[in-house]
Amino acid sequence: MKKHLIITGLCLLTLAIPGFGQGCSDAGFCSIGALKDNGVPSEQTYAASLAIGVGLGMGLEATSSITSYLEYNHAINSKWNLGAKITGGLYDGDLGSNAGPGDLYLSGSYLPKSKGNHKFSFLASLKAPLSTSDAKSDKDIPLPMEYQSSLGTLDFIGGISYLYKNKWEISTGFQLPLSGANENEFLRFPSDSIKGDFNSTREFERAGDVLIRAGYKLKFMDNKLLLKPNILAIYHLAEDSYSDIFNQRRKIENSDGLTINAGIMITRIFKNNHQLEVIAAAPLVVREERPDGLTRSFVFNVQYQIPLFKSKK
Repeated sequence: MKKHLIITGLCLLTLAIPGFGQGCSDAGFCSIGALKDNGVPSEQTYAASLAIGVGLGMGLEATSSITSYLEYNHAINSKWNLGAKITGGLYDGDLGSNAGPGDLYLSGSYLPKSKGNHKFSFLASLKAPLSTSDAKSDKDIPLPMEYQSSLGTLDFIGGISYLYKNKWEISTGFQLPLSGANENEFLRFPSDSIKGDFNSTREFERAGDVLIRAGYKLKFMDNKLLLKPNILAIYHLAEDSYSDIFNQRRKIENSDGLTINAGIMITRIFKNNHQLEVIAAAPLVVREERPDGLTRSFVFNVQYQIPLFKSKK
């Protein structure tokens, strides 16, 4: 018990560290299917579930975000699961505001039979944009990516999750943009009166990411209260780019590199098997430039999940 309290306390302490980072679940690929895993024991799973979630975040130059999503998961059998998720968001800051749909995720997970204390799961997913990332202010001025409800790209996502003794979790994955540049129109000029560190992102083209996350599950109240402190490392594989006023493609220097987030997931399971989930995360290490609009000084997400019918397993 003492060990559990120490681990949880250290994780909560890290959330108070100031800075900016890439909030998990914003780019999308660490919040779906096998790459998420809220720690609920397998014997409590259902054949299908419906979840609704709301997230709060604070981004670059005090840009606030309220994101929401609706997610459906269905177990075809004991090994195969299918999922669908749709997102949207509301963004507000000094440059204006924007509200719109985000992305549609279609995913499949494969869970081979466990071998003793070792459990693996595999994920493949497509993320399709529901927005072209070209939102403008009420003065018809193009807004930077910080205000956009989607990255505006079609992405492929893949990953593997490993669970040891139903306590230690290690997940790794990648997100690969397939569609090239989006339709954002934001350009900065030396004469601009725009304040802050917003990068030019006209026809923005984002590089891929790889991630690795390590977490430890803590169980209380006869497994009805679950805590999972975790550390997430995301490496942006290359520098992003944009198209300048002469339609020349330009790299955004120092936009590649490493982000490290500390987070904690808390899941409360009720007698009717409904689940309330809370996630909080904040950055420890950040890459120097983050033009994709995923900068967050903190992320706070609440989800409520409803089981639709019991599994036959």
